[in-house]
Amino acid sequence: MRTIAFYAAVIGLCAISTGVVRASSEAETPWWEQEKIRFFWGHTHPFYEAGVTNDKLMESLSKVGATVFVLPMDWDAPDPLAGQLQLAAAVKEHGIRCFARVDVSKLPLVTQPMNAPLAVDAQGNSDPNLPDPFFKPAYEEWFLKPALKLAKSGLADGVLIG
Repeated sequence: MRTIAFYAAVIGLCAISTGVVRASSEAETPWWEQEKIRFFWGHTHPFYEAGVTNDKLMESLSKVGATVFVLPMDWDAPDPLAGQLQLAAAVKEHGIRCFARVDVSKLPLVTQPMNAPLAVDAQGNSDPNLPDPFFKPAYEEWFLKPALKLAKSGLADGVLIG
């Protein structure tokens, strides 16, 4: 009887220690290596127009296995990030990772008022519609300011440049 109790205790300790080791190793493993990434992005306004709330949409996406959702950016809004932050709260509430999005196609909206230099290709040609993305004031306004605002909010896990 003592032998059975001894082996049961050893098996119990092994099971507990394995769980502790596994839990601590999962905590040390970056989230993107813990499971398959199922990346979702798209326009949310058709759902909103159909009467589906952000909360309900994100709840549904989490049920079908979404692990990352990329937020749409409304560049026509007075504060393009305000809509992203509002949606980000619903995304995070349902356990989905949240990536903000900045669009290269919208860079001219930022650079035209600054009279930024144009990007130049390997042959020395430039296109009036392609501003230099490495022009520091443009980079700071187009990418850095939004990225820092999102980082301070604690709601974004990354940024997708599209």
